[in-house]
Amino acid sequence: MKLSTRLGIVAFTLSACVLSAIVQIQERATEREPVPSELFDVVQAGILALRAQHYQQAYLQASSQYQERLNLDHFIEMARADCVAIRQAVRWEFGMPNSEGTSVEVPVNFFLQPGEVLNATFGLVRENRAWKIERVHIPLHTSPPRAVAGIRL
Repeated sequence: MKLSTRLGIVAFTLSACVLSAIVQIQERATEREPVPSELFDVVQAGILALRAQHYQQAYLQASSQYQERLNLDHFIEMARADCVAIRQAVRWEFGMPNSEGTSVEVPVNFFLQPGEVLNATFGLVRENRAWKIERVHIPLHTSPPRAVAGIRL
């Protein structure tokens, strides 16, 4: 192979690498702070799917890492056991989201029938330009009713 052909291949490869680096830097720069309503919509879709017992739809709201850890059958078992309070909630309200690097914590207050409040936390992560639910923390105990800070929709 001629020297000019070799130099052309090397130059083309280097220019492709530089171009991909520039595109990646521009894409990272366009990532913005998450809009609370966008996050609330993702959590709301997950809650509504659990309440309607559409477990496969709720499973699709979960992140790919979560789906790798837990298959659909285990998810259904866990959702039936752990999400009873979510299905029994009269209403729920979202707190202010808290960004932590690539993930966001969204507090959700579930108001149960006898006037108790269940303070849950949904952890969301950005995947392929969409927010997915990574984890849900539902405490075992409810707190007494009180004024709850946050956004009311």
